[in-house]
Amino acid sequence: MSRNLKTLALVLAAAIAPSAFAATTADINVSANVNNACAISGGDLVFGIYTWEADKTGSMNLTVKCTTDAGYTVALNDGGNAVTGQRKLSDGTNLLNYGLFSDSGASTTPWNATTTVAGTGNGANQTLSVYGRIASGQSTVPASNGADYLDTVVATVDFTP
Repeated sequence: MSRNLKTLALVLAAAIAPSAFAATTADINVSANVNNACAISGGDLVFGIYTWEADKTGSMNLTVKCTTDAGYTVALNDGGNAVTGQRKLSDGTNLLNYGLFSDSGASTTPWNATTTVAGTGNGANQTLSVYGRIASGQSTVPASNGADYLDTVVATVDFTP
């Protein structure tokens, strides 16, 4: 026989012959439990130059990312210089009153630890705008002479894990 015929005969014999091995199957159950999670990041709200003749406003954005369908609230504390709930910027000695709001007019809806902003996560970054206002009329506050009046406010996102 030619070599090709011998090879063909062996292949056919192997295909027709009963297998020496038996096969069985098993299922693998795969699962995961997804808990809600949220993250928050912020930036700087810079008012710029303030003069007592007019209100000075500014804004910045917080970014919140939560698991899809996770309900959340974002609270802002009163800052490091607050006196009886009034936020204040400080140059180290002197204080300048200001407020943070959730409305673009920076006057209607104060944003603090009890008046929060709520949302529902969608698995992507969501932007929440923070609006600030320094009210006019604070003429007794001394000039900062090149130094800034500062404060640090902590933003907290609360959610059910």
